[in-house]
Amino acid sequence: MTCVMQAFNEYKRYGLTEMAADCLPMLIDLLIKDKNYHQAKQYINLYEGFFSPFQNGKIQQGKEIYYYYKGNYYVGINRLDSAEYFYRELTRSCQNQNDQEAAYKGFYELFKLKGETDSVAKYADLCYQTSEERFRVSNAEQLSHMQSLYNYNRSQKLAHEKTEEALRQRYLLIFCWFIFVAIAISS
Repeated sequence: MTCVMQAFNEYKRYGLTEMAADCLPMLIDLLIKDKNYHQAKQYINLYEGFFSPFQNGKIQQGKEIYYYYKGNYYVGINRLDSAEYFYRELTRSCQNQNDQEAAYKGFYELFKLKGETDSVAKYADLCYQTSEERFRVSNAEQLSHMQSLYNYNRSQKLAHEKTEEALRQRYLLIFCWFIFVAIAISS
């Protein structure tokens, strides 16, 4: 947590407010995990007041995960209806599988606290499915990346071979030119 706090303070000190703001959700999450809800609330107020992730009442694109952290805060202070509201907002606005998985995880934890076993099972399954899909997509992306690297290395090797061949032909041409000049001079 001290590294995140240090980064936040350094960015702020150098006037890099956007980068400082990007540290706050992570800092809020760490404080919530440490059950330091009072300090987490102070950073929530700072983030929403000064660095506002919202524009025209909607969260800015790319900052949707903040709903998860805010939902976790409300779970921590036992305001479960508010937590559910923020998890639902994350579900509505999520842009990627990480956000979706976070929302399902939040619902899972929330309904576990409420003792709603049907919902716990539902969101555990959804979280698992999303995690599996994210894993599958990640593996496919890694395979594609490896294929691209292989193709790149193969192309580099081919280009190197062609360069060497061109150099050999150039040296042969120069050698033939010297022989021609030598024959012309000796005649």
